[in-house]
Amino acid sequence: MADVVERLVEPFLRECDRLLGRGYSAVLHGSVVRGEYLEGWSDVNLLLVLESATPDVLAALAGPFALWARARQAPPLLLARTEWRRAADVFPVEITDIRSAYTVLRGDDPLPDVTVRPEDLRPALERDLRGRLLRLRQGYVSLSGDPGALAALARSTAPSVVVLLRTALVLAGAQVPSARADVVATAGLVAGFQSAPLVTILSHLGDGDWQCDQASFAGYIAAVESTVRYIDTLSPGASQ
Repeated sequence: MADVVERLVEPFLRECDRLLGRGYSAVLHGSVVRGEYLEGWSDVNLLLVLESATPDVLAALAGPFALWARARQAPPLLLARTEWRRAADVFPVEITDIRSAYTVLRGDDPLPDVTVRPEDLRPALERDLRGRLLRLRQGYVSLSGDPGALAALARSTAPSVVVLLRTALVLAGAQVPSARADVVATAGLVAGFQSAPLVTILSHLGDGDWQCDQASFAGYIAAVESTVRYIDTLSPGASQ
């Protein structure tokens, strides 16, 4: 984590400091914080909560964002503080995942300002899971004769599926492990699927030479199918 922060995040934030002062919050979250960052593969996930997000403020940030883009990273998320405080009902999955592993690098911690309600989280999670399931089925049909293409699809989608499995564990009130493979294993026990195919895929993230056989990809699809069924019938409890 320290290397990525020093090499990429801190230079970006120092430019933001110069342009914005200290009136904003910067939250690093995701694989860097969990210690699962893979150089050249993983995203560096950064959330900026600004006092305002007017066009002049956004235009002023063009320089720092150009620095970020040269690192071939997806740009940080930008929300005004008033927007952030009202965003939990439309971004419940994203906020739940940020809350699971984050560190505040600038300003006040914005996470206590939002509360994710289970009645918002459950349908959002089901929608996202069903969307992934449709994409995986399409890929399986279209690419089943090409193990390399199946592997590329599996590698590109598996991290986001782990986010959804992690969120499912939160919604179920289960203990949420930190490591991706442990999240999958625990979700398999809770939602009733075999975790081995997805764990195998996760072990090959960043491995462009890996070939994914049809059985492994079918097991991946089965894991998502089981989780959809589980979430579809879940009656969650308290707010997260």
